[in-house]
Amino acid sequence: MKKTLLSLIIIVLIASCSKKEVDIRDQYVGTWKFKTTGAIITYNNGQIAESLLVSDEGTLTISKSGENGLLIDGKEFTLEGDQLTSDPEEIAFSTPQQAYVVAKAKTTSGSVSPNKILHKSSVEGTWTYGSLRGPVQGEVLVTMSK
Repeated sequence: MKKTLLSLIIIVLIASCSKKEVDIRDQYVGTWKFKTTGAIITYNNGQIAESLLVSDEGTLTISKSGENGLLIDGKEFTLEGDQLTSDPEEIAFSTPQQAYVVAKAKTTSGSVSPNKILHKSSVEGTWTYGSLRGPVQGEVLVTMSK
């Protein structure tokens, strides 16, 4: 009887010591403040034609997606350790001078910490205005904080 009781106590102790799986993404879920800064520069014949400053701020929502993803303001990101990546995406807009810009974020990278997330995109593409066209380059940084 003592051996059975001892065996039962040992089994209960072992079962109660099992660890719960912790999802590190839980610390990022919720509403965050963001600030976007950067510049996108259009070139014409090798000269700067227009420099567009990028500036925006507000709030956005982060939720979990899949096994190791985060959905940040509707865009899918992959979280590996403290590194954040996303697939490049195409952007299109018109400049104040009515040039039409089509660009693609050629590289995206970022880092995360419990209270701050940084995401940087290098942008490359072309602009058109009637029959004229030229290259576009720039960088955009999004800083998110709780």
